[in-house]
Amino acid sequence: GILPIRRFLTFIKKNLGKKAYYYVPNVFWINSSDRALMGTVILGFILSLLLMGHICTPLILILLYVIHLSIVSIGQDFLSFGWEMFLLEITFHAIFLSMTVIPNPFIWISLNLVLFRFHFQGGAVKLQSRDPNWWNLTGVAYHYQTQPIPNMAAWYAYKLPLWFQKFSTALMLIIELVIPFGIFVVNEEIRLFVFFCLVGLQFTIWATGNFSYLNYLTVVLCVILLSNHYLEPILGWNTAAEPSPVWLEIPLSLIGIALVFLQIINFWNSFIPNKIFAKILRWLQPFHLANRYGIFAVMTTKRYEVVIEGSDDGIHWKEYCF
Repeated sequence: GILPIRRFLTFIKKNLGKKAYYYVPNVFWINSSDRALMGTVILGFILSLLLMGHICTPLILILLYVIHLSIVSIGQDFLSFGWEMFLLEITFHAIFLSMTVIPNPFIWISLNLVLFRFHFQGGAVKLQSRDPNWWNLTGVAYHYQTQPIPNMAAWYAYKLPLWFQKFSTALMLIIELVIPFGIFVVNEEIRLFVFFCLVGLQFTIWATGNFSYLNYLTVVLCVILLSNHYLEPILGWNTAAEPSPVWLEIPLSLIGIALVFLQIINFWNSFIPNKIFAKILRWLQPFHLANRYGIFAVMTTKRYEVVIEGSDDGIHWKEYCF
């Protein structure tokens, strides 16, 4: 392949020794052949089908977390994007949520904090960078053209007047920096409003760009904002259930408290760096349990493209238009 796994693992092992197993956790230390890689992907696909069928859900989620963590760990440039870490963090929470019918309150709070941090930190990094294009509200005016993979709608969005681009930038910053605080409100109507704002933002990003499964994943996570009052008539679920046994709730609560602590120190360290917090986060970073989010902190204002030309005689050249 372009970035062979075996060569990568050999390099890591040579430089880190036994620590390599900790800093690059993956099942391919056992076997890194093409057959092993494809077998892992096929296994993940089969497990995903079982997950959709609600078969041994907690166990399946653990196995899927291990598989995806393994692939991300050895994926190098191709799997170093925010949505890969976002999926791992959500999956880790889902493991413990799936163990009880009524969500453990601490696990639930931590998952809401993940949704909050994902949006708030995404807006904060834009202002923290002191990029004038965000402060003067012209960032989105460049975004449609300079984003990694624009789609057809992005070309039309790029042609919209500057006043609309500035309005869009201001609205986006409000949705990322102000609206997420509504996640912590108990009122069902307010959380429903937050849901539509966050999903609306994801829809506009999806409509004017290509960001793999990030938009879909974010929308799915936003569903936690909806009360059972809204979901039961649509899905036909009956949420009446007995509380979970104490022997299960106690360890889940301890895990939930630890996850909430990680969310808080991650958020704190983003604005007020702390050596102890940074050390804890660095120690857990290989497992992607509490990631720092935020893209396009500094807006790219020019787009550079490779232009391929061909010639029949070496004198007259014509561009290949894709």
